[in-house]
Amino acid sequence: MKITRFAQTSQFLASAGPWLEQDEQVNSLMLGVCTRLAEAGGNLISRPFLCLLEDEGPLVAAVMTPPANVVLYSRAEPSSEALRMIADELTDSGMPVHGVIAPSSLSKAFADTFTAATGRPNCIKMMLRQYVLTEVTPPKWCNGEMRKAQTEDLPLVQEWIREFQKDSGVGPGPTPPAEVAGRLIKGSKIRIWEDGEPVAMSAEVRRSRRGVTIALVYTPKQFRRRGYASSIVARLSDSLLQDGAAFVTLFADLANPTTNRIYPAVGYRPIADFMEFTFE
Repeated sequence: MKITRFAQTSQFLASAGPWLEQDEQVNSLMLGVCTRLAEAGGNLISRPFLCLLEDEGPLVAAVMTPPANVVLYSRAEPSSEALRMIADELTDSGMPVHGVIAPSSLSKAFADTFTAATGRPNCIKMMLRQYVLTEVTPPKWCNGEMRKAQTEDLPLVQEWIREFQKDSGVGPGPTPPAEVAGRLIKGSKIRIWEDGEPVAMSAEVRRSRRGVTIALVYTPKQFRRRGYASSIVARLSDSLLQDGAAFVTLFADLANPTTNRIYPAVGYRPIADFMEFTFE
């Protein structure tokens, strides 16, 4: 087996990209992260970890943008030796490794391998279901309409991102809510559902070659149970498909029955379960 670290995202994608894109929907997270890295060019706060393990073809790909978790992909169940090689490469990089997210069995196997290699205990942070949509099933549309968030919406959007992080259990991200909100609004990525006043939001957060991922689906407590989340997810998803995306993906916390009911109702179908582990 041969392990290769890449200094440039373009080099990593040249080697691993065609293989990852054979399973593009499941790899929307890793490919979307790489797309953002490529767009950022030299304007990166910290250098990414980009790694590919091969043995007569790709075996395991690993991408990490500290302080975010390492993202892993393997088409087949990798050997303990292969996972140990990835763990050792991460340790040797000197980069902080806070956790891992990957399809469930791979994530669990790597978390245990990393713990054995470093002595750092792991624990499950979240169990997630990945969904994909290629055609919207129209919901019972609620009152109001979707619009793009504008600069004047910045204070509201950053507060809603903060509340989303708290309510969803994902916790504060590596980037402050104000910075996330500003970047997404500037890129015309945030959508707001307006019904006399702003009542819900969602956002396009990542792109791969053929697909788009949406996230930050949030409705304040006083506006819930009125169909706003279903309407904005359906409208945004349809808009992205109409603009040329072949599919739209999103993740839902398996512990949240509401989101796992809403998304299939508007046309999303499950394609993979992921687990997120953190390392103490």
